[in-house]
Amino acid sequence: MVAAIKKWVIERCRRLGYEIIPHSRLMPRDIGAHLVSLFGTLDPTCVFDVGANTGQYRDFLRNEVRYTGLIVSFEPVRNMVEILRAKAQSDAAWLVYHCALGAQTGVQPINVMSAETLSSFLPPDNSVTDLFAANNVVDHTENVEVRTLDSVIEELRSQRDLGKRLYLKMDTQGYDLEVIKGAERSLSEFAAVQTELSCQAIYKGMPGYVEMLAALDKRGFQLSGLFPVNQDTSLRIIESDCVMLNSALVKSADNRLMWTM
Repeated sequence: MVAAIKKWVIERCRRLGYEIIPHSRLMPRDIGAHLVSLFGTLDPTCVFDVGANTGQYRDFLRNEVRYTGLIVSFEPVRNMVEILRAKAQSDAAWLVYHCALGAQTGVQPINVMSAETLSSFLPPDNSVTDLFAANNVVDHTENVEVRTLDSVIEELRSQRDLGKRLYLKMDTQGYDLEVIKGAERSLSEFAAVQTELSCQAIYKGMPGYVEMLAALDKRGFQLSGLFPVNQDTSLRIIESDCVMLNSALVKSADNRLMWTM
């Protein structure tokens, strides 16, 4: 009965020109619309999902962006990987790697937080904002494998055709710049990059948004969109999703985005 009433209300609102949006979808809706347009132009052949957690980004791509191509997810935390692998059994175009990506290969301890979505190689810092204070505390640590994007791409290309239009999404809780440092050879293959910028640090030693933007700008990426993820009570942005385009692979003509590959 509840589901039927909900469906009736949604349909009536749509007829009146309004859209009912669940609160959980308010933040990704803007970036979703942006990626629908971008993916429609780019037509990516493979998405690298670095920091996959339990597969929220994969679900977002499939359900909101309507992307049907290959997704390669990387997640270091053991519990999360088990969930990912169980979900991936129903999606033949989804590969799951139990590892982190960083600047160099090796084994490294990761801080698994009370809220596992906040797990990070960096220690938590709740002194700047206390929005996550209750959950951004270390529950335990796990030793995890760290690989470089350079080595992973080389391995994957030897096993299957990834195509030429690659998209990189990073959400590594303060470690995105390390992922970039481990992709000095392969980053140029990515037509676009999505990273989570830190405007207020929630981990010790994490790069700020200026440093991250400068690092990608130095490597030839230009800003395509900024989308706030969360804000404090004073409406200051804490984190923001950022999409940047590889200027070497795109050119502007007649105000349209034209891909050179």
